[in-house]
Amino acid sequence: MPFRNEQVAPFDRSLVQEIFGAEAASIARNGEIVDIVYPDGQRAELYGAEEETIKLGLVFSRAGGDRIFDGIWQIADRTRSLIYWPDIIPHCAVTRPETLALVPSDVLESMGPAEIVKSGQELQDYIFRDD
Repeated sequence: MPFRNEQVAPFDRSLVQEIFGAEAASIARNGEIVDIVYPDGQRAELYGAEEETIKLGLVFSRAGGDRIFDGIWQIADRTRSLIYWPDIIPHCAVTRPETLALVPSDVLESMGPAEIVKSGQELQDYIFRDD
């Protein structure tokens, strides 16, 4: 979820198309981006990209594959977003340390501390780590 001055910051859906669209075999259904499927089987269900302006962030479900996690990382990096997932605490990450200053402190306290991840692979490794 992208934040600016501790408020949710909308961004344009074209960013999702730019990052995932070039090589994806399927990315839209009825003009809405609802899933991402690559020819090699990497895929994710996508929620929150139904409208032109993404107002509350994105949800990637059943996500699998390096391309998918690279894309999630790229979107988070370009929009300065907090990445989070259902799990035991800590269960959030950012792509740059300066993003932490944009996120409301109560959000970080409830999920964090946030891990700084430098790539889609680091994001995968952190999400699927064994604690």
